Amino acid sequence: MAKKYRIAHVGTFDVENYGDLLFPTVLKHNFLDYEIDLFSPIGGGSILTK
Repeated sequence: MAKKYRIAHVGTFDVENYGDLLFPTVLKHNFLDYEIDLFSPIGGGSILTK
């Protein structure tokens, strides 16, 4: 069984900036075989999930 890698990424995913909101989607699309955890300094949820 292949080892599954896990990526933790810190960024401003809780602000109303299109690039910051789009980045997690692009990251998850390009790294399908990885587990990705996203963290924001303030800790708020993405406005895209509301």
